[in-house]
Amino acid sequence: MIPIRTGVEYNHPDILYSPPLHAREIISAFNAAVTEQWPSFAPNPTLDIHILNSSLSDIPSTTKFDLVVSPANSYGRLDGAFDDAISRAFCPADDYDALTRAAQKILYELWRGFAPPGSFTLVPFPEEIEDVN
Repeated sequence: MIPIRTGVEYNHPDILYSPPLHAREIISAFNAAVTEQWPSFAPNPTLDIHILNSSLSDIPSTTKFDLVVSPANSYGRLDGAFDDAISRAFCPADDYDALTRAAQKILYELWRGFAPPGSFTLVPFPEEIEDVN
């Protein structure tokens, strides 16, 4: 268990969020909201959120992820800023667009290819990537 900044601990698969420096206020608000609101919905919290304030390249390669939160756009293109770092870290060297294809496949099935602004969509890692990374 790793505490989030507010000191509250939860037990659940890790969630990675590596924010840009200009998002510190948003992170503080998020941490406060989780601390204040989550317990009201789950008396025995089972969520373990690990917020990493570092470059993705600074995270040890042995780190295991259950979920990576990506700010991908409504079209599911993982090719800019943090999305680019995710693609470079998790896609095979010869298939940079593997995660983009996986995201776009789900977005097409659920939203006809365009996720509504403000929504989020869980996209599993393709099996061929799970075993490699």
